[in-house]
Amino acid sequence: MKRENKLYLFVFFIFVLSLCLFIFTIYLKSVSVIEKIEFDATLVVGDVPGFNVDTNVLTFGTITFNTSSQRILKIKNDYGFPIKVEFSVEGDIGKFLVFDEMIFLDVEESRNVSVSTIISTDEKQGNYSGRFITIIKRTHGSLESPSLVR
Repeated sequence: MKRENKLYLFVFFIFVLSLCLFIFTIYLKSVSVIEKIEFDATLVVGDVPGFNVDTNVLTFGTITFNTSSQRILKIKNDYGFPIKVEFSVEGDIGKFLVFDEMIFLDVEESRNVSVSTIISTDEKQGNYSGRFITIIKRTHGSLESPSLVR
């Protein structure tokens, strides 16, 4: 019976250790996020083209069928260390947007990120909206690796 108790104790210890490592990994992942920026994103699919030059939202105005539109986001690393910038979108506007999901920036490096839309003829007219999300994370390691540089 003592041997079975030791086995149960060992299995319990391994389980607790695994659980602690899992929680610690989640904690480390959340600590690496420096900043999260969200802003509204809108576009209208319609018959008459229109545009909007508002700078505090990502808006494409009215886009007609079989056309596209583009907005440029300028991203600069003002931190004293390399960063990874991740982009994502929420909402029904997401099916229209085309963009890089991730870029890496070295210290003081800046880059223009293109966010484009493409409207095909089978889309329904209407208003589409959502949130464009930018998450800035501290990178761990050097950006000198060719696999990280675009």
